[in-house]
Amino acid sequence: MLAAKDLGYGTCPMIGFDPEAVRKEFNIPEQYIPVMIITIGPAKEESNPRKMRYSVSEVTTYNGF
Repeated sequence: MLAAKDLGYGTCPMIGFDPEAVRKEFNIPEQYIPVMIITIGPAKEESNPRKMRYSVSEVTTYNGF
């Protein structure tokens, strides 16, 4: 994904699919188990998926719930 970005492409990881169906569709040998699919294509614009971050104190609780 980093190499694709360096070449100007956009990528997106995908999980939560049926690995057996993917293996059959793409004729992947049985000794391999697909664990992630990565889409790749021309990037429309520079994006930053981490637009906002919470501080540690906003997301952490000590000795409680």
